[in-house]
Amino acid sequence: MGFKGLLLAAAFISAARVLTFFLPTQGASDLGEMPHIESESGQPYSSLPSAVFPFSPDAEVHNPVQAEPNISQAPSFTAGCQSAGSAVVTVYAGREIGSGSIVSPDGLVLTNNHVVNRLRRRSLYVETLEGNRYNGQVIATDRRNDLALLQIETQAMLPIVQLASNQIVEVGQSVCAIGSPLGEAGVVTEGRLLKIRSNGDLESDVLLKPGSSGGPLLNAQGEMIGVNKGVAKRSKTGKSDRNSFATSIDAVKEFMQQNRLGSP
Repeated sequence: MGFKGLLLAAAFISAARVLTFFLPTQGASDLGEMPHIESESGQPYSSLPSAVFPFSPDAEVHNPVQAEPNISQAPSFTAGCQSAGSAVVTVYAGREIGSGSIVSPDGLVLTNNHVVNRLRRRSLYVETLEGNRYNGQVIATDRRNDLALLQIETQAMLPIVQLASNQIVEVGQSVCAIGSPLGEAGVVTEGRLLKIRSNGDLESDVLLKPGSSGGPLLNAQGEMIGVNKGVAKRSKTGKSDRNSFATSIDAVKEFMQQNRLGSP
């Protein structure tokens, strides 16, 4: 190869390097994209973001049951939902705020994995509706079903959210959610169960907001039938029914049985 040939080869290699540097790698995902799953209807839904602590003191916080009711409910239904309120806690995981359910008197708390998965070395504690605070730690997670189990430090016997039988979960039944949207504890929203998806997830029309993640979806008796985890993602046209999604009680029971301390 002559001198001109060497120069041409060197120029070709340099051009190839420049193209390699500027062309995006095939299959690379966009940073910051919220994870979502395609629903059976083709409408994606995404994990509901946690509220960030400290949030703005000027943020508008209100009880959606009073201001934005989804449907009219009998007083007995509301009373059944609110009976579980003392066992629903606000989860403070570093700068993230979510919700959780006390599921054993010795301090096991069920919440979403996405509420605690960025905790790292930051502190974790929960606060009850009465204002009692307990330090805790994550003892198990399930990324596929977006579940996490916490153990809080307490010598007291705590109230619990009762788990419903999966045989009594039916489309059309009245449901409610309890959580801490924007850090306001004990907010109840009501609606109906719209669909049981093929993977077992529950779709309802209860209103959820940041901070509601990890709270219970309850039946009229105040029993947990699911763990709230996300809302319908808006389409490109900006339209969305904003339905909410919860991990089913079947998946919850299996997760707890596999990961409870002291279980075989």
